[in-house]
Amino acid sequence: MSAHVSDDPHPETIGTRRAPQFDVRPMADGLHSLRLWGSLPAGWSGHLTLGLARASIGIERGHARRQQGSWEAEFHIRPARPNRDDAPDPAAIDYARLLARRAPVTPVAIELTDYRVHPLLDTIALEVEGIDSMGFLGSLLGRLAFLSLFPEEMKIETRGIHVADSFRLRSLAGRAPSSEAPRALDRMLDDLIRRSRVGSPV
Repeated sequence: MSAHVSDDPHPETIGTRRAPQFDVRPMADGLHSLRLWGSLPAGWSGHLTLGLARASIGIERGHARRQQGSWEAEFHIRPARPNRDDAPDPAAIDYARLLARRAPVTPVAIELTDYRVHPLLDTIALEVEGIDSMGFLGSLLGRLAFLSLFPEEMKIETRGIHVADSFRLRSLAGRAPSSEAPRALDRMLDDLIRRSRVGSPV
């Protein structure tokens, strides 16, 4: 797999699929825009978001969508210590390496406060709310992957300390989720809510 940081908004194609591309640009108020596009490997979102968390880089907002096997995504990211000499540089992250990780994503503790599961014809719509923490998104995506559910589309929004994220989920290789998947998802999220309420986020 070929991947590199590029300023070219129209990367070359490999067959009918575009090779993964990345673009990182500074924004106002210490934010950076991270754009990804092309054919991204399965499970990329969980590996990327937890990898950023391990590098002490948070995601404040973003969106991603896959169409005909090709992704278009943009995340607004911010180092946890932007004014310190040892603050991580978002432009220096090896994003190709993060996406290509073979090891399973290891979730970290998160605090979920509400969720809504909407089974649709061939996808599952999921909305979640929670308390922001470093690794929240990656940890949630890791738990979804454990159920063989992966985002086809997602929207990420952090408002102060509160997280409000929404997803369209499919199964492996873009297949429709099984009839059991919404119930398994509901059980998993309900357990997160229950543990959060007793003061033991997982």
